[in-house]
Amino acid sequence: MKSIMKILHIASFSGNIGDEANHLGFRKKFKENICDDVEFHEIEIRHFYQSWGLEHFDDNFAIEANKYDLIIFGGGNFFEICWDYSSNATTIDITTKILEKIHVPILFNALGFDDGKGVCEDNVTKFGDFLNYLLEHPSKYLLSVRNDGSKKLLTKYYESKIVTQIHKVPDGGFFFKPDSNFHPIPNTKNNVGICLACDMDSIRFGNGYDRFLQQMSEFINGIIKHDDKSVVFYPHIYSDIKIISDVLALIKDIHRRNNVVVAPLLNTKNFGAHYLFESYKKCELIIGMRFHSNVCAIGNTIPTIGLTSYHKHGMLYEELGMIERTVQSIDANLLDKINVLYKNTVDNSLDIRKQYEDILVNLNNEIDSFHNRIKSWL
Repeated sequence: MKSIMKILHIASFSGNIGDEANHLGFRKKFKENICDDVEFHEIEIRHFYQSWGLEHFDDNFAIEANKYDLIIFGGGNFFEICWDYSSNATTIDITTKILEKIHVPILFNALGFDDGKGVCEDNVTKFGDFLNYLLEHPSKYLLSVRNDGSKKLLTKYYESKIVTQIHKVPDGGFFFKPDSNFHPIPNTKNNVGICLACDMDSIRFGNGYDRFLQQMSEFINGIIKHDDKSVVFYPHIYSDIKIISDVLALIKDIHRRNNVVVAPLLNTKNFGAHYLFESYKKCELIIGMRFHSNVCAIGNTIPTIGLTSYHKHGMLYEELGMIERTVQSIDANLLDKINVLYKNTVDNSLDIRKQYEDILVNLNNEIDSFHNRIKSWL
């Protein structure tokens, strides 16, 4: 291995703030376990999306890729098999013809396999052929999926002889440790952090968006009035501002003027992740609808309530052995259930933090083991 490892990293770098945390945590462990003298050259995966069309996985890409020591795709939810236009049904639309022209190892890192946006038989077949090709060349390709139920979902469509060859690894966000920053949020135990999302609204809410707003605002009004809590809203991407505003409109005026803070949305290359997730530490608990709001809170032993609005998020908690810490956003009885979880979390905060510490020991052991596999593979 060269003294300086040059890596071409293709992933989401202009997505939401959780993507930043994912990559920062992954690189932290990579440098600890594999090579600490490394240069990452980033390419935004959206450049290759059909909707953007700025770059293509073509001969020019292969020429560029061969200038590096290692190619990494991900992490991220890029094994969605809903894209009919793609040669392999995913947004990593690279053909075997182009792969054959690349002569350096390629790591598919902690990717999410996902059928949530629909699948068809042709796409299942295309992706299966892609997996078979990669697995037939183990010295060149190493495949891993993240611990969000992806491996379980793979068994729904593919034979065990394929799935068993794919590694399951923790999402990089579990290992992200944000730098200290100044925050105007009071450093008390009375802060409840809330991360809400309204993209994919038909999946997250069905026809119950207004009902969700009403129940969430009633919950917030209750914990402010009866428990003297303050609420910090955490937007992870621009669209989160809308649902925060919609909930704020239903919170009592006296409460939203005195007991509510909206954290800044900082799309500023890694600093945003450090700023936002470090301020999570000022919260007694995090109620998270986005994947990395849960991952990064757990990674910093902050008690969470998983406000699951997408099946993969519930599967994350299932993989971690604590599905009981979740409530579905679409649940008609959301208010009653979140109140029960909230009280349980506040009353058992120390025990939950200890549970998360134990989980992190296991996750660190898992990623260290996989990185040993990468070292021997390289």
